[in-house]
Amino acid sequence: MCKRFHLKRKTTILDIARELKTAPSTVSRALNGNRRISEETRKEVARVAKRLGYMRNHFASSLRSGKSNVIGVVVPFTDSSFFSSIIRGVEDIVNREGYNVMICQSHDIYEREVKCVEALLEAGVAAIAISVSSEVGNYKHIEKASELGMPLILFDRVVEELDTYSVMIDDYRGAYEAVTHLVSMGYRKVALFIGNREINIFRERYRGYKEAMAHHNLSWNEDYILEVDSSVEAGEAAAKKLLELSDPPDAILSSSDFSALGAMQFLQNRVNIPEEIGIIGFSNEPFTGYVSPSLSTVDQQSQKMGEVVGRSFIELQGENLKQSYPVKTLLRPELIIRESTRRI
Repeated sequence: MCKRFHLKRKTTILDIARELKTAPSTVSRALNGNRRISEETRKEVARVAKRLGYMRNHFASSLRSGKSNVIGVVVPFTDSSFFSSIIRGVEDIVNREGYNVMICQSHDIYEREVKCVEALLEAGVAAIAISVSSEVGNYKHIEKASELGMPLILFDRVVEELDTYSVMIDDYRGAYEAVTHLVSMGYRKVALFIGNREINIFRERYRGYKEAMAHHNLSWNEDYILEVDSSVEAGEAAAKKLLELSDPPDAILSSSDFSALGAMQFLQNRVNIPEEIGIIGFSNEPFTGYVSPSLSTVDQQSQKMGEVVGRSFIELQGENLKQSYPVKTLLRPELIIRESTRRI
């Protein structure tokens, strides 16, 4: 026999008022901490509200007051350590100021990103932070939010043409230093796994790669430069393609730790790492220190990026929004050298 469960009706301000034999307006003011209501009454209302299981509708309250304590954050994925660390950094800062975070995932799909922004606007959030998807479309949804007076911060993947607050790492420097490290280890034929170069982070990493190669008087083979998604499977397929070349590279700089891992898994039983080929990734995902050989990578300072985003939110609240001007923060990446490139 199946048990039947009945949903209990939500307790309302009217229920509390009936219990206390007072006006609903008095209960409402007491719950909102109105000083015109005596402390004794406020305590009694709070006691009865707790006993009856009353829960405030913060969304409705924000609509009435025109203020919200919720900040919207749009990321491509939440199952990436990089983006989850950013979210944690944002929360660490804004929670101290009484704000909460509402998270939306675009799954790296442009249309979903548009819907995420529209949903957050409809929810009346206090501000929006967004890392745009790798699918490139127009940015009318972001411009619309800005025109409506919504405080906006772009992070990691930003739209440089938009006049908003932005927080990112120096991707150019990260790629440049990675190539310089590979050269210092004796590698000369460096391949590059790169994402969509219409996105700022990949465009800058590509520029850093090219300029570092030129600085060290090394030419690059166009067959070595492959557009590769941030996945293990894509890394495996790209490494296979490189190994089939008549003159394969002796090192790989990957714009993703995941595609770097895929390359390493494919190559591991075919060549010696790092003696015959070196591999370095981007992000410093947790697994990079535990695989064998451990994976060299570029740390993108994700936690710090989130904290800067959070502080920017606080700066943009209330009257500060009218007086603020766009601030572009560029964080310095850190090169983490491990076994996959350490020849010496």
